[in-house]
Amino acid sequence: ASTRITTPKINETISGESCGPGQVTLEANATLGEVVWFDTATGGTPLFTGNMFVTQPLVSDTSFYVVASENGCLSGQRTPIEAIVKPKPSINDNLVISNCDEDGLADGFTDFDLTSYLSLIKSDFENHTFTFQLSEIDAQNAASFNISIADEVFFRVQRTGDDCYVIGRMLLDVSTTSFSDDFVFELQACDTEEGDGISIFNLEDSEEVMLSEFSD
Repeated sequence: ASTRITTPKINETISGESCGPGQVTLEANATLGEVVWFDTATGGTPLFTGNMFVTQPLVSDTSFYVVASENGCLSGQRTPIEAIVKPKPSINDNLVISNCDEDGLADGFTDFDLTSYLSLIKSDFENHTFTFQLSEIDAQNAASFNISIADEVFFRVQRTGDDCYVIGRMLLDVSTTSFSDDFVFELQACDTEEGDGISIFNLEDSEEVMLSEFSD
C-alpha cells in the first residue's frame, strides 16, 4: 500500500505596475486549488480569490500575498507579489507656442522646431526623451512641424531608463502680421550741437505709425 500527500503550492507569480497612481493587475497560479489574495504576510481577511487580482488605486509600491487553498484551507505559506507604482514626470501642459509667419508666404502656416521648446515642457529635459504626435495614440515622431498639418500637438515625456511616461498638449499659433515690403518711416532731428551730423532720436515717436500697419 502507498499513500500520497499533495500540498497546494503557488508555482507562479506575475507582478504588475502602474504609470502613476492607479490600479495594478497581478497574477498568480497554484498547483492545486484556488489562489487567495491578502494584503498581509500573516492573518488578515482575504481580499480576493482567483488567478488575476486588480488592486484598488495605489499611490506607491505595495506588497500583496497569495496562498494556494484547497477545501478552504488558508494555513499554507504565503508568497509575496509586488505591485509597482512608477512616478510620472511632472510637466507644463497645455502650452501655447506662438511663431511668426516668416517663410515668405503670409498664409498663416510656418514651421515650428518642436525640439526648441523642450525646456518649456520640463526644466530638466536632458534626463527625458520626447516624442510628438498628432494624437495621443499616434506614434509618428516630429521635430520640424508645420502648422498646416495641425495646430494641436500631443507630446510624450518619458524618463530615461524608465518605462513611465506622461502625455501633454501643445497648441501652435502663427502670427501673419508683418510690415509691407515698401514700408519706410523716417525720423528727423536737427543737429543743434556741434554740427557733426549726430543727434538724439526718440524712437518712441515711430511707435504709433508702426502699430497702425497691423490690423490686430
